[in-house]
Amino acid sequence: MSKEKENKETLKVRMLGGFSMVYQEKELFLGKKQTSRVMRMLQALLYAGPGGMAREQLLEGLFGSEFEGEPSNNLSVTACSLRKLLKESRLAKEDLIHTGKGRYWFGGSLEVQVDAHIFETLAKKAKAEEGEEKLKLLKEAVKVYKGHFLPALSGDEWVTEAGARYQHMYDSCMEEICTLLTKRKEYEELFELCGRAASLYPLGEWQVWQMECLLLLGRPKDALTLYNQTASGYFSELDGMPSRRVTEFFQKMSGRIRFDAVDLNEIQTRLREEETPGGYYCPYPSFVGSYRMAARIMEDSGQSVSLLLCTLSDERTSHKNSPQLKEISNLLAKSIREALNRGDIFTRYNMCQFLVILMGISKEECPELIGRIDAGFRRLVHSRRVRVAYRVASL
Repeated sequence: MSKEKENKETLKVRMLGGFSMVYQEKELFLGKKQTSRVMRMLQALLYAGPGGMAREQLLEGLFGSEFEGEPSNNLSVTACSLRKLLKESRLAKEDLIHTGKGRYWFGGSLEVQVDAHIFETLAKKAKAEEGEEKLKLLKEAVKVYKGHFLPALSGDEWVTEAGARYQHMYDSCMEEICTLLTKRKEYEELFELCGRAASLYPLGEWQVWQMECLLLLGRPKDALTLYNQTASGYFSELDGMPSRRVTEFFQKMSGRIRFDAVDLNEIQTRLREEETPGGYYCPYPSFVGSYRMAARIMEDSGQSVSLLLCTLSDERTSHKNSPQLKEISNLLAKSIREALNRGDIFTRYNMCQFLVILMGISKEECPELIGRIDAGFRRLVHSRRVRVAYRVASL
């Protein structure tokens, strides 16, 4: 069969990282919404393959308990709408939606290639191989994987289950690649592959592998830069807490980085902070060290040290990662910084909470500071549906 004919008879379907279909080297655009019942039925049947899906599975997946009238009629109407949509497309050579013996399936002379199936096949083949062939198949598998399985349909149970399985397979493939490339000391390639994995799953542990690579490549400054970026992402932008492994790596990172020998003046220059008014902001891992040091200072000197927790809530949104909440959270951070003394330290614990170490201030003296934070915040945010709660504890 010629390459041209093969291309004409192949429908390439992407389901990892999004949904799209390519036929005759051109993308097909069917329907305006991927989440409509017609498009959800198409995606389910394409994924099911030649064996198709049982009528009961489709009914449950497409309609759940929201049946209007006779369930089988609802499914038949959806199937008819899908047939019409396909006939109006460039695939209109034959009927592609079939039913019989209680099942529905997508079929015809077309060869359907689904990236999720290709990924799974490569991952399983790699598991059975050793050495060079194993590594080759693992690399091919992770290259096919482009992200979450059918992300637009993440609310559908079958999509959630399949997506979790594929993500687990991807993680397993990447872990094996990390082990194999580390043994071969191919750190540059490992750094690139882990960078791609980190872009797909920022709250994974792939940045740790990247930092390890940079240290082994003799690039401690780059490792430190990545460390600071990763810490900032975990504890502010992504509103998530890292795994124990990531936290432990953060805590050990400074002890493992070694710089070239320089004189004291240059070291001071590197350590010196840019002149900024108000409190000192640091990522959470650094804040942990500051907290423990403050506790020691209090024990040795008897100086009062307090810990303040500021918790933001917005009745207008329940989504913790909404752009609106992020903007308000940044305004609260600004208010906290401006209200603090230069000797005070604060960090973002998550998108809605900040922690502040108050040096030389007892628990009883905190209301005045809280008043300054709240006054500054209210000058920036006027809605009374946005609130900040404050709690204080002595170290």
